[in-house]
Amino acid sequence: SEFLEDIALATDLDKDTGDDDRVSLMTIHLSKGLEFPYLYIVGMEEDLFPSGMAMNTREDLEEERRLFYVALTRAEHQAYLTYTLSRYRWGKLVDAEPSRFITEIDDQYVEYTTPPDDYRYKPLMDNDLWDEPDKSKLRQDKPKNGTPPSVSQPNEEQIRKLRKMRPVSRTTSSSNAPAGFEGKLQAGMIVEHARFGRGTVVNLEGIGGEKKAEINFNVGGLKKLLLRFAKLDVVE
Repeated sequence: SEFLEDIALATDLDKDTGDDDRVSLMTIHLSKGLEFPYLYIVGMEEDLFPSGMAMNTREDLEEERRLFYVALTRAEHQAYLTYTLSRYRWGKLVDAEPSRFITEIDDQYVEYTTPPDDYRYKPLMDNDLWDEPDKSKLRQDKPKNGTPPSVSQPNEEQIRKLRKMRPVSRTTSSSNAPAGFEGKLQAGMIVEHARFGRGTVVNLEGIGGEKKAEINFNVGGLKKLLLRFAKLDVVE
């Protein structure tokens, strides 16, 4: 019985002496009964926390809210709640919406440090984590629910300046892509992806809207992407 108790309940946290400088990474369920001086709860977005699977009934949503309470009360001094403006999910970059749990917290207990829209693609903190943040980049308003505004895309001239090279022919694989793009893509072609950068097409499989490309990217290595969502630019 002692052996079963040890393997079922004991974790590395039970051996924590408190002397080491380190970060403990865990699920919310695993954090029950524990406390930490500084706490980070990440992914505070609708469909993540609360989970999209918990939207069917009021009971499921209340269970998610209780779980958030458990997470938040693990902090002894300060808790950081973070969310993204967009997230790469299921092979597609989607806009994210701040969790309703953030907006339910009374303003007197929260300091909002989300930068304004002009800084959405810059680091949230330019200096060391424990330094004072740049006050000019802080937004004091509570995040608003709803679909975030779309970000304007750079024009061709801006792209040429960034790449410092001649303009390349652009063929985008998306729902608005020119018909026949999937048929023109061949193994050996050089393509560019917004997230993974440049890569070489290694293999193609499937037909029609289910056609996939296996691409070896310079950043990220070998990836298999569904062409109708991949948004690839053909370079060569």
